[in-house]
Amino acid sequence: MKRIITALLAFSMVAAVVAGCKSAEKPVPAPPQATQPPTPKVVPTKLNKGETPEDRVKAYFEAYKGGKLDEAFKLQPDYNQKRQPLAQFKQLRGSMPITTYKILPSKDKANARNIDVEYALAQYGTWISSWNFEKTGDQWAALMYVARSK
Repeated sequence: MKRIITALLAFSMVAAVVAGCKSAEKPVPAPPQATQPPTPKVVPTKLNKGETPEDRVKAYFEAYKGGKLDEAFKLQPDYNQKRQPLAQFKQLRGSMPITTYKILPSKDKANARNIDVEYALAQYGTWISSWNFEKTGDQWAALMYVARSK
């Protein structure tokens, strides 16, 4: 009987040690992955009555070029405003002043218009900004714009 109890105790101790070792072998978590900010939902930004897409683009670039960055921010489509807060927008644009800009001929498809603008950013060279608009009835709305170096 003593042998059985001793054997059971020995077995229990070995089992406890093995279980302890296994619980110490926790899986190593994967390193965190870089994530992109969530893409905001595109909410069309209605232009003022009688305002054309070209009017909006020109107003934006005139405000930007003139250093009126609060005004330029408000002239952006909702999509772009959500992707970059006002403070960040002002800091970035303030450090990259526009010297010149040129609105290129628009590309129209049914109720959509794409306007490219070529502009020079002092020491950063020439860039292209592509603005997308849609028309519902007689009302234009700005969807978004993207910028890229030329």
